[in-house]
Amino acid sequence: MRLTKKFAELTDRIDLSRVHAGEEVVLSARDVRILIAEGWAQPAAIDGKAVAADKEPARRSRRRS
Repeated sequence: MRLTKKFAELTDRIDLSRVHAGEEVVLSARDVRILIAEGWAQPAAIDGKAVAADKEPARRSRRRS
């Protein structure tokens, strides 16, 4: 999601102290819904697709030799 407004460092137990208005950030789906509902954020898109904020990035598995 993209943070569009920032009125406080902490809201509804969501820590925004390291985020500035205009920046994109990946948060839990719950936090994204809250911030969008309050008018603080909007969904972000990468390559024309919406970012899934509730999924962790894929991890590569390491093979042991």
